[in-house]
Amino acid sequence: MKKNPFKEIATHKETPPELKKKVLGEIASIGLLSDMVDLFSIKFAAVIESALKPSKEAVTKKK
Repeated sequence: MKKNPFKEIATHKETPPELKKKVLGEIASIGLLSDMVDLFSIKFAAVIESALKPSKEAVTKKK
């Protein structure tokens, strides 16, 4: 029967704190970048669209 290579490399050692800190910092940076992209692409387009649409008040005043 074939040996499972993952059992050979799997260890139960604690991850170094500096590595955890680095990974969590990178995750936070990715989250911030994602929020900025969302703000300046998707939401920006929605703001422009709503600014160019006539408001309900303007439509009712025309009638």
